[in-house]
Amino acid sequence: MDAILRGFRALARHWVAVLVLLLPGLAALPAQAQADPPARVATLTAKQGAVAWAPAGESEWLDATRNRPLTRGDRLWVDAGGRAELHAGSAALQLDGRSLLDLTDIDAGVVQATLDQGSAMARVRQLGADDSFEIDTPQLAVRAAVPGEFRIDVDLALQITRVSVRSGVVTAYGANGASRELAAGDQLAFTGRDLTLALGVAALLEDDFERWAAAHNRDEDRSIAARYVPRTVVGYAQLDHYGRWAQDSTWGPVWYPAVTVVDWAPYRYGHWEWIAPWGWTWIDDAPWGFAPFHYGRWVQLGPRWAWVPGRLGPRPVYAPALVGFIGGGGWSLTLRSGPGIGWYPLAPWEPWRPWYRTSTVYVQQVNQVVVLRREPPHFHRPPGWFSAMPLHEFETGRPVPVRPAGLDRRALLQAPPAPPPVVADGRRFALETQQRAPLRAPPPPAQALPPPVAVHPVPAPLPRRFVPAVPGAGIAVPAAGLPPQPAGRATVPGAGMPPGTPRDAQAAQQALRQQQEQQRAQQRAEHDRQAQQEAQRAQQAQQRAAQREGQRQPQAQPGPQEDPQRAAQRDSQRQQQEQQRAQQEQQRAAQQQAAAVRNAQREQALRLQQQERAAREQQRQQAEQQRAVQQQQRAQQEAQRLQREQQRAVQEQQRAIQAQQPPQQPQAPQREQVRPGQPERDVHKQIPRPVPRRDEPGARPDDGGRRP
Repeated sequence: MDAILRGFRALARHWVAVLVLLLPGLAALPAQAQADPPARVATLTAKQGAVAWAPAGESEWLDATRNRPLTRGDRLWVDAGGRAELHAGSAALQLDGRSLLDLTDIDAGVVQATLDQGSAMARVRQLGADDSFEIDTPQLAVRAAVPGEFRIDVDLALQITRVSVRSGVVTAYGANGASRELAAGDQLAFTGRDLTLALGVAALLEDDFERWAAAHNRDEDRSIAARYVPRTVVGYAQLDHYGRWAQDSTWGPVWYPAVTVVDWAPYRYGHWEWIAPWGWTWIDDAPWGFAPFHYGRWVQLGPRWAWVPGRLGPRPVYAPALVGFIGGGGWSLTLRSGPGIGWYPLAPWEPWRPWYRTSTVYVQQVNQVVVLRREPPHFHRPPGWFSAMPLHEFETGRPVPVRPAGLDRRALLQAPPAPPPVVADGRRFALETQQRAPLRAPPPPAQALPPPVAVHPVPAPLPRRFVPAVPGAGIAVPAAGLPPQPAGRATVPGAGMPPGTPRDAQAAQQALRQQQEQQRAQQRAEHDRQAQQEAQRAQQAQQRAAQREGQRQPQAQPGPQEDPQRAAQRDSQRQQQEQQRAQQEQQRAAQQQAAAVRNAQREQALRLQQQERAAREQQRQQAEQQRAVQQQQRAQQEAQRLQREQQRAVQEQQRAIQAQQPPQQPQAPQREQVRPGQPERDVHKQIPRPVPRRDEPGARPDDGGRRP
């Protein structure tokens, strides 16, 4: 009995200890759900010339390299003569020289950037019902309504933003809540923050930058990798030129990289970098080294390595590095240069466990690519899967040595799993381990930039503190995050939801037409006001000229006592003044003529746009009428067919009834018996005939008074 009581007491103490450990985790579940890092990032997929980036909250510009993830708050500057291309989800964003871009927000279904200066081409391939793609400028905010392609040019000196739509439909929003829809072929320039049209801005034609962006978009359209992975996988297009695809019976589609190094392995040729809020992130050296190291898994098929995308959904979740770290627990990897750290790529059946605190939903979403739910039998991880390096080189972001001195890869098989080390100051790490960017023209300081107009609500800053996933694995230390957003960022009231397409409903079309009519009326009123002002200026100029003539007439001839030399000087000065006034009048006339030409061109462009919209609306109405007529004809044909089928059914029923009745025999006509004294009736004609009496002439006594 005492043994049983001691067992119950031990069991109770065990469950109390378990509850003590679980209560902090249960209390932190709501905070974990809010602390999930962004599920989507952007990366630099192509660049020409000098391109620099600055982490969130920093003013020092570093050299931008490929395969580095860009997240919320990062800024990008393209130097004079350079070009750059970004990919975020299925969208591509190309930047021209002297362009400054700020990634305001990027997450699952949301891409929001601020173009403070320069030119940008945006290509939106996919746009779901809850997705939002938005580019903000100091004058307005542009949001894509449907997939398409458009260009934005921001002139910081003139305070003008030009929007050119190549395909699709976009909506421009002002700070006062006004909006304007632009369709394919539209090009408008705006000034101010209330969608005021800028006058006298020349139309923008296709240039070298736009042709360069179009060439990159065409290459992406022909991508082979898009057949095997969704286009929302960042960096998928770079796989086409550096490997080949194959079909495996166990893992499905796999990709073999074209590498010639003998001891090549995933996560071996590159370096580790501390990036908030994920912490340690792998940056590969290969030009294709983004998608295979942040999505999917790796497996060794024979002597070659193959990347297994797995079951990637339409919105795959980004991971900093899909590896397992080894060490800790009283075991340490010791190299000749000191303590070390090791890691290995995860196989398709191994789930990834983040080394930072996240929610359960986040872990499930990031591990959807797992092909097998359990480890295959008789699997032994070979030593070639492991990579290692000295700990001090790992923490300083140095490249991974190919063959570390004193490393025995077979000893790594006995190492237990452990979380990676924690960096004390992630922001200092990012600045000290990166190379400064050689810029010819530095970007303008952030204090000199006007606040942009934003439609999507400004997101909260990323967490500044790194929270380990395993309690006690490391202390919470500050890491690089976003600074507080500057004041003055305008938002559009009631713009939290993505706008729909007004052309889909008749009421929305009517509202859009009324809005366009109001805008045209405002433009006509503005044009009339400018014409009146020009007429008033001309009238005032004529009045001033008449006054000057009246003032000059009394002094046209010198008096009798005036010096002729002074009179000549006065006449020459007067002539010079007259010439200057004539030149000024000519300049004013030329300016007025140029303004009239610009107004005429603008009116013509507006008329052409109205005609195009009217033609499109007419074509749409004609198509709807044709569809209605076709539907009516089909309905009539269907009714006639049903009527014919009913007639056939009635005829068949009548034939069946006739077939069931027996045939009738014809009957001979019967002659009626005529009584004496009654008129005889003809059976066939039914006409009575009179019977002659005996005393009538012609009657015979022997026939009973009847006629023969």
